[in-house]
Amino acid sequence: MMTITSPSPAVAGLLCSLAVLAVYRILQIGKRDPRMGPGPPTIPILRNVHMIPRTGMFMQEVLLSLAGFMASANPMALSDKRVGFENGPKNTARCSRSSWGPANMVVLCDRKAVHDLLDKKSKIYSDRPEIYTGHLLSGGGLLSLSPATAEWREKWKVVAHNFSPKMLDEKHLKVQVAEVTVFMESLLEYPKSFKAAWTEARARVEKRRAQGIRRDCIIEHLLDEYERKGFPFTQRGFNLLMGEVMEGSADTTASQICTLILAFALHPEVQEKGRKEVDAVCGTERSPKWTDFQKMPYVNAIVKEGMHWQPTSPTALPHALKEDDWYENMFIPKGAIIQIASWAMHHDENLFKNEDDFNLDRYIGYIRLANDCAGIILVMTGSPRDHFGYGAGRRMCPGIGNPSC
Repeated sequence: MMTITSPSPAVAGLLCSLAVLAVYRILQIGKRDPRMGPGPPTIPILRNVHMIPRTGMFMQEVLLSLAGFMASANPMALSDKRVGFENGPKNTARCSRSSWGPANMVVLCDRKAVHDLLDKKSKIYSDRPEIYTGHLLSGGGLLSLSPATAEWREKWKVVAHNFSPKMLDEKHLKVQVAEVTVFMESLLEYPKSFKAAWTEARARVEKRRAQGIRRDCIIEHLLDEYERKGFPFTQRGFNLLMGEVMEGSADTTASQICTLILAFALHPEVQEKGRKEVDAVCGTERSPKWTDFQKMPYVNAIVKEGMHWQPTSPTALPHALKEDDWYENMFIPKGAIIQIASWAMHHDENLFKNEDDFNLDRYIGYIRLANDCAGIILVMTGSPRDHFGYGAGRRMCPGIGNPSC
């Protein structure tokens, strides 16, 4: 008969101690760093993941709503209200702090916080967190989703140079105007053959390159640069960069056009008044030019309010912090994910009357291009920006240099 001997008291004590330590360490996984200030209650391992809504996250702005839990205790707390869960807490702070699994997240809920951190401290707030979709789509080669590596900086220099306001005014704008004129002529002549105009344009480009005829365009310049020694990235990197520039500009523009079509369907009087302003400035013999911008305050207000009312990117792409930082007595650790609550700030009931309405009064007489507003402190209602459609800081969309509202 086999006998079972009990472990010695020392061994039993050691095993119990290890078990208690293991349980303690597991419970610590969901515990917040007290230096980061108050935040919503967490659960082990998942921390705040269980609080993410299944639908309408950007409208409920779950991350911003979580700030309601910290408003009363956080020294950064404001006395205003912002978008939050329905029937949920409304008082918020400049920043909301929460934890999603192993990651710490700080959501910038206030325009001053965006300016203070992403604009003024862009050197340490310009990184990107690990984004799985970026690796899935391109192996990590997309400019907008890549971490701030040496290759990313070289790519950014290429894009920033070629899309700077000076380059756009001197080289690209006249090409855009010419192409728009040709396209509109084809569309007016053959309205049912919308795709035919694009097919014809592609055929012209292919024929021209096959014949060795060169045109003054950005891709031609970059191809020449690529053939020289010392070009900063590979052929694949070049292809990804050009594809991303085209997709990024086309998709966002198309989205904003759809937003304005929706606004015109809801408010036909706005469309009619905008058309009359265009006719008064341009007549019926020509299309609008960028030189007409100052003469069309109503059209400018339409475009800006579209960006404000239904932003293309309601939460913008996340930033990542390169090193530990402090902001108004709140500790932000290295690697923290920094998110801009664009939708919530656009629909802030303290800054905007009837914040959810399409209301041109917000921008009537506000004749500034988006690039002129970036980083400005006191414009319109004392806010640093007219809207956050292009993001903020060094990671701001380079398309903001294009003459745009």
